[in-house]
Amino acid sequence: MEANYNEELNATKELLKGLSIHQETTHEAEEEKQYRPSISDHSDDNEEDKLRYNRFIQKGKELGRQGHLERALQLFEKACAIFESEKLLRRIEKIKEAIERYKQEEDEEDEEDDGMCEVGDGFSLPAEIYQSLYPYQLDGVLWFWNLYQKGMGGILGDDM
Repeated sequence: MEANYNEELNATKELLKGLSIHQETTHEAEEEKQYRPSISDHSDDNEEDKLRYNRFIQKGKELGRQGHLERALQLFEKACAIFESEKLLRRIEKIKEAIERYKQEEDEEDEEDDGMCEVGDGFSLPAEIYQSLYPYQLDGVLWFWNLYQKGMGGILGDDM
């Protein structure tokens, strides 16, 4: 039984030796195995285009890390105009999605920044008051609001 184990262990070790640590099994690795033209494959591209492409990419990455996504997007799009690659197109899409998410969050914050919180039925309370009320108290406020809209009055009693 131990001989069988040792044989399997040796076979596994040999198999692992054959695998390189740098081999990738992702979808991107499969794409890399296929021929993809590089910036140097274009005969009409000159050194200046290559330098501009690399500057756009480097500066775009730097701006992206600093949080200047819109400016980074512009630079990546300029680089893409020089040489279009799948990796760059994916990066551009990710940045566009991040910008859109940021704008949505910013819009939501702007709506909340007026210091008022929507209780319901078109009635809002100052945020400080809203946050201090219990759910049953909010129901009572809405009940009074509903009566007010109908032109009626009401009395709230407490049995304490």
